[in-house]
Amino acid sequence: MKRAVALALLWAVAQPAFAQDEPRILPFLGEEARKLGHELPEPFGVGFVYYKLKRDIDVTDLRLARDGGPATSVSQYAQLGSDSNVRNVNIKLDAWLLPFQTLPTMA
Repeated sequence: MKRAVALALLWAVAQPAFAQDEPRILPFLGEEARKLGHELPEPFGVGFVYYKLKRDIDVTDLRLARDGGPATSVSQYAQLGSDSNVRNVNIKLDAWLLPFQTLPTMA
């Protein structure tokens, strides 16, 4: 997690250093598109998403029925409940291959 945050901050700080007016390799056919008056975005991008989900689930009563009969509580035999704790980190890298197409990658 710390490594991902450090990489994202480093990328954000380094963006002005990548800015240049000279021709670039990517996107292919990018110079032709610029000559036609199209403004193109930076050829490389990065995205960072982090989320945390914590949920407690309380089951207060469990009833079972058989063959269409009345539902009977079985809560005295089983204590049910659940909790979840989820953390997710997504890093998205993308590169413009053509002036109208990007290649996204999720890590």
